[in-house]
Amino acid sequence: ARHCPTVVVTWVPPATLKKAATGNGRASKADMIAAANLSQDYDYGERQSVVRLLALPDVYAPDRITDDNEADAWLLWRLCRAGKFDQ
Repeated sequence: ARHCPTVVVTWVPPATLKKAATGNGRASKADMIAAANLSQDYDYGERQSVVRLLALPDVYAPDRITDDNEADAWLLWRLCRAGKFDQ
């Protein structure tokens, strides 16, 4: 039998993510994209590492985030890794 690490699941409402990422719980899609690209946490090299880890095609690691769904996912991942939503 293989040992599988425990996966912790945390529900983060959209307004909570927006508030954490931009300071405004009613941030627009454009605001979230800007936050993902301008965040001091943004690291193109790290994005490439995640793409390689998930075995995604290189198309998923452009120089800039332009899609609002990718921006939300990226910000959620970064903020969770930083312990922003720990309970």
